[in-house]
Amino acid sequence: MQNNPKLGEKHDVITVDTSDELRLHIVNMVSQATKTINIISKKMDVRLTNHADFLGALRSCIVNNSNFKLKILIYNLEEFLSQNHQIVALSRRLSSSITIRILNKEQQQPNPDFILVDNIGVIQQELPERYESSIEYNNKRKNLDLTRQFNESWEHGVRDSNLYRLGI
Repeated sequence: MQNNPKLGEKHDVITVDTSDELRLHIVNMVSQATKTINIISKKMDVRLTNHADFLGALRSCIVNNSNFKLKILIYNLEEFLSQNHQIVALSRRLSSSITIRILNKEQQQPNPDFILVDNIGVIQQELPERYESSIEYNNKRKNLDLTRQFNESWEHGVRDSNLYRLGI
């Protein structure tokens, strides 16, 4: 990763094409969040988000920022749960800070996965089965456009009780 880019600082668009590169940027950007992270993902790839660095960065955001919110929209609940994703357990313990919803079937279009951080950072992965992604640490306009799209989908998303049961 080039010089640990800082959220909000001017950088060129960074492109990556491997899971390792993408994971490093996800952890770097998430670790700098202070207010919000919005994620829309077809499957929440465990290689990117189900490891100690990512989960530790999220925990730190929540512990260090009392009003911090993480919202996750997923396409397929069964696939998500079958991965034994640790973020489910974390969301149960920190339910006031983490909310997971399932994207409404009518809104499930072939859109890219993305992570939006603090109204400025954008990580966009065009195809979930490939790791080619663009990363922008300072793009308020793109973040705003994608946040509007996210919020519209969020309003129609479904909260499933399977995500909040202790026995899963």
